[in-house]
Amino acid sequence: MKLFHRQYGNGKPVVILHGLFGMSDNWVTIGKKLAEHNYSVFIPDQRNHGNSPHSSKFNFNLLCKDLKEFLEQNQIEKPLIIGHSMGGKVAMLFALNYPENVEKLIVVDMGVKKYPVPNEILIDALFAKSLGNFKSRKEIEDYLTEKIHDLGI
Repeated sequence: MKLFHRQYGNGKPVVILHGLFGMSDNWVTIGKKLAEHNYSVFIPDQRNHGNSPHSSKFNFNLLCKDLKEFLEQNQIEKPLIIGHSMGGKVAMLFALNYPENVEKLIVVDMGVKKYPVPNEILIDALFAKSLGNFKSRKEIEDYLTEKIHDLGI
């Protein structure tokens, strides 16, 4: 999958991976600041996020594969990878699977535990229908209330 990305600066490669429901826009300020300090900063939109292609298939193994392809497509060798939340899990899996392709790893704002099933239910419900089909937040809330019966989620 060819991921949309933003790129700033020249120097040592840095790849920043956003969290769930995030996008490259979230990291532009930090990316530009790092670029001022001799880094080439790449900030992709991960699949199903931002301007990257959307797919019915979505899991950490695919996100990891997308990252590998992204590095190859952009001829990025041994970057420092910064991963936030979901991006942190992708970064850790990538480092585990391809340690020779990672210079350093920074994981921001996430735990390393497996989250309970309710989070998976929420994610499945959100990805089951395109958000573009809704006209308001209220419609999204009503849809999720119908799909998820436990209001604590």
